[in-house]
Amino acid sequence: MDYKQSPVKSLSFEIYQSYKKYISGEEALSEVYSRLIDGSPLHPMLVQDFLHKIYTKEIIRMLLKVPYKDIEYEALKFTKSGSNFGLSKKVFAEPDKMIERDIIINIHSEIGEQALMAGSYLAEALTKKSYKGISSSGIELNNLSTDFEDTSAFDRLLKKDFLIVFSFNSLYATDHRKRWVGNLFQQARLNRVPVILTSKKRLEMAEYNVVNIRLSDKSKNEAQVIDEIFGKDK
Repeated sequence: MDYKQSPVKSLSFEIYQSYKKYISGEEALSEVYSRLIDGSPLHPMLVQDFLHKIYTKEIIRMLLKVPYKDIEYEALKFTKSGSNFGLSKKVFAEPDKMIERDIIINIHSEIGEQALMAGSYLAEALTKKSYKGISSSGIELNNLSTDFEDTSAFDRLLKKDFLIVFSFNSLYATDHRKRWVGNLFQQARLNRVPVILTSKKRLEMAEYNVVNIRLSDKSKNEAQVIDEIFGKDK
């Protein structure tokens, strides 16, 4: 394959690379792909409500919004490399131990589908123990962080026992947005509100207590998701 071609042949290589980076989960991948091939540009979608709704479409206990509900633990495919499996067992067996702790839990998988499922499971496990949370998405953070000096949203995002951000990788990481998110994490640390993220890669932030938990999407990639939904190219 020519390196300038996309595995999804209807998209340019450049658009495909951005598409892979910013979009998590099978439903969002298929929805954004259908819009891209109809001619819609990608980056405006990263502030549009339809993606946020995909990541917060189900309502569980404590009125928390998640992409999936009633996920079974057995459906989660934690990788067994290094210390990952042991870490995941500890975090998911006793999630209440993160409450009132200075910690960021980053749950990631190749296409973000397993990460969304695991984040939903963890959020629901916490609500079953009567903890209240706030759910958000990388899409919502894009809209809230247009001015990095405006921290008015922090009180709402951090007013309960935990914050969970689905598809954190959808954050369009300009310098000012990075500073805004850094300020959010710093305020969460001061408030002792744990932050749970779902994404598509490890989070490396040495200044914070970050626990990375990796899951496997059964070796499926974005191109295979599109092939399954729309059919393979002839």
